Amino acid sequence: MEESKREEIALFRYGIIVPFLSPDKLEWGLKGELRRRLSQEHHEIPHSNKHRICEDTIRKWLAAYQAKGFDGLKPQSRCDCGKSRKIANEAFEKAAALKREAPQRGVAKIIRIMETNGLVKPGDLKRSTLSRLFKEHDLDRKTLMKQHKIHRAFEAEHPNQIWQSDILYGPYLPDPNAPEKNKRTYLTAFLDDFSRLAPHAEFYWDEKFPALENTLKKAMLKRGIPEIIYVDNGKVYSARRLDAVCAALGVRKISCRPYSPQGKGKIERFFRTVREDFLAEPEIQKVQTLPELNKLFWGWLEVAYHQHVHSITHETPLARWQLHLGNRLRTVSEKELIELFLWQVHRQVSNIGLVKVEGLEFEVQGLLKQRQVEVRYNPGDLSWVLIYHQGHFIHKAYPFQRKRWSTARQESSPTPEPPPTTGIKPLKQLAQQHRQQKQVQAHKLMGTTSPDPTTQPSSLPKGQTPQGQPLTIAQFIHMIATALETAPEAMHAREIQMLQEFWKTHEPVRAEAVGIAMAKAILHHGNKQHLEVYLNVIQALHLKWQESPAANHPPHNQEETHESGSF
Repeated sequence: MEESKREEIALFRYGIIVPFLSPDKLEWGLKGELRRRLSQEHHEIPHSNKHRICEDTIRKWLAAYQAKGFDGLKPQSRCDCGKSRKIANEAFEKAAALKREAPQRGVAKIIRIMETNGLVKPGDLKRSTLSRLFKEHDLDRKTLMKQHKIHRAFEAEHPNQIWQSDILYGPYLPDPNAPEKNKRTYLTAFLDDFSRLAPHAEFYWDEKFPALENTLKKAMLKRGIPEIIYVDNGKVYSARRLDAVCAALGVRKISCRPYSPQGKGKIERFFRTVREDFLAEPEIQKVQTLPELNKLFWGWLEVAYHQHVHSITHETPLARWQLHLGNRLRTVSEKELIELFLWQVHRQVSNIGLVKVEGLEFEVQGLLKQRQVEVRYNPGDLSWVLIYHQGHFIHKAYPFQRKRWSTARQESSPTPEPPPTTGIKPLKQLAQQHRQQKQVQAHKLMGTTSPDPTTQPSSLPKGQTPQGQPLTIAQFIHMIATALETAPEAMHAREIQMLQEFWKTHEPVRAEAVGIAMAKAILHHGNKQHLEVYLNVIQALHLKWQESPAANHPPHNQEETHESGSF
């Protein structure tokens, strides 16, 4: 019996005999009357089904207290505690040794082995008895397997070899569909195992597969395609659609063992940093919308986390990822990735030329009435779907608008006056600092010294040619290095080789195209990305100008540059 139970029983017994411990001598016959009264009363005896106490028991408790004090009231432990009275010690020790030797052995098999080898007589050893003894001595399979399991730290060999993913419970925000109620948010994140850099992380209203799919798609567009994604056994990570996407991209999906969170220690540590350093601020700043929360989070991620020295690697995640990436970056175009992530369903077009997807109706060409079509769509963006018939693309369909009677809005109760605030908003400051860093770099590249769009461009940086003249290979390399706040001699040999190959493939290359493309890339991604990200933007704009009838008249003012499409 546990010591706490023995002490509880002793306290009850002490409460019964307290009247007999009075220093004043009780009158003759009073003790007997008191014992009879106590024996007739109803008592709630701890850890017992009995409710009556006989007079002899009260005499025994009083004598035990007078002889041994409070310890005398505690129930005595059995002398054979922990030992079986039905199984000999030698037989149990042999059974325990068989269980320790192979924890997966069942009780029935152990009994059969012992009977076959003559250690016990057939029928003497019962399954219930042996199972109880195994449980009392911590010899069950789960406990033994846990004792044998050893966890060792591991780390990927290079960036983009392993990405870990998990979902973190986020703060509550006003529900956009019911503003008077709050709704929980969820942070879906991917983390590079080698550098601890987060390719992408974003808050959503739920933890369903579309949120995971959108996060993985953005992570691949920003940081390339990983070799392995390491996930848990949650329902969202077991989706067949995720397996299909990984198979198409040549990515291995590895699931950790159930009930083994030690394998995802890096992303769990990242989530701890998010909780301690970020999640306390949105509540103080009274964040009301999901886009506002994500804007603050991305500013914190890029400035406060990616540029902060990690306690284990002793490098910033961004610098470690860039330094060790080398030529291992596998990329895919945005168009191909979007088409790959589209969901596919088959629908029959109705008599009025409509198909229904995710509860929404989309208008289809009248020629497809009563026909079976394939609908491809993005569950995170249902503003359009793609219609295919017999494997051929037909057109892009949009939601069908129906007119409905509007309902009167209910007046909400007045909100209480908010408490005074300090006015200090560190997350907004980080987001603004992140934006200013990208703007300064872009304006520097465009030849302006002020973010004011009315400022006239200054002379081209040193080493560049006048407008309209193609760049030499040296000028091209110098212009890219200047935009990335470095020097040609400080660039890696592999980066110089990539620039030389790009220049030979696309010559002649004009300074206007390079400047505008680099400005767009820096405004959207900053100047800390892999070199191939910027070359893809330059290539896209270069090809666009070659195909455009006005290719010989590129935009010359900065406002036109900022409004000429998005990357």
